[in-house]
Amino acid sequence: MSRYALPTVSQADYEVIQAPYIGGNFAVLISSDLAVHLGDLTWDGTTASYKDNVTSALPSAGADVQAVCDVPVLSSNGNPPTVTMACKDNSGTPLDMNGTVTLTPPGYAFDQSKHFQPGYAMDLIPATAGKLFTQIAGPAASNPVQNTKAGARWRFYQLPDLSGYTLVGGTEDINFNPKSREAKSIASGTNRSEWSVFGMTQEPDVSFTAKFRGFGELPARVDGRRCTLMLLGLKDGQLTGDRVVFTGAVLNMKFRAPAGDGEVTAESTGKYRDLLYFPAA
Repeated sequence: MSRYALPTVSQADYEVIQAPYIGGNFAVLISSDLAVHLGDLTWDGTTASYKDNVTSALPSAGADVQAVCDVPVLSSNGNPPTVTMACKDNSGTPLDMNGTVTLTPPGYAFDQSKHFQPGYAMDLIPATAGKLFTQIAGPAASNPVQNTKAGARWRFYQLPDLSGYTLVGGTEDINFNPKSREAKSIASGTNRSEWSVFGMTQEPDVSFTAKFRGFGELPARVDGRRCTLMLLGLKDGQLTGDRVVFTGAVLNMKFRAPAGDGEVTAESTGKYRDLLYFPAA
């Protein structure tokens, strides 16, 4: 089982973690295991409602669970938005156990507000240390959502075990669109933009180019089939600053072999279902 949250960065390493990325800092990894969508929680400011995905279930041995903001999640009072779910643990006879998600910005971030974008993700932390989850029953009976403005929504996932990812070597030109809603102008009279609103979400595009090592290797092995894609941002070769996960990715490969001794490459392009950001704490 796997926790996806990255370790807390010590203050002594803030100079490293606060430096901007360069392209070569990012690695691409792929898992043939697919993420399992467990359900969605919505908050109207008074009531938390959970819609279970009845087609999926956690394994009887238990698993770690991740929660991702499906829309912007904003603090109502300057304190961290918090969600508590009523769950079952992985005891021989599963016992009731809460799981909690607390949204906090990284300690090294200059923006210390408690407002978060779609895709910001955290692990669901079990109330009993060392236990795993076998069921999410719904919102906790008491104070299931705290410090959160109305309209928030979270999606719960069981992501693939981290040990199941394989590095795609020699990658470059990594591109993706976050699945956020695009800005749209609404005209009035001769004013083309009397109002600015949010329209449809962006197309969930993702692409990267890799040095081609053969059709028995990645990325050829996932051409035309579903996978889970992950980016790791590594700074100064020593600090992992971000983990980015693309669920339900469908990739198509374009093979390029130039003349002479030019490098052969494989360009993979595709779509994904959901995007989860796990920044270092």
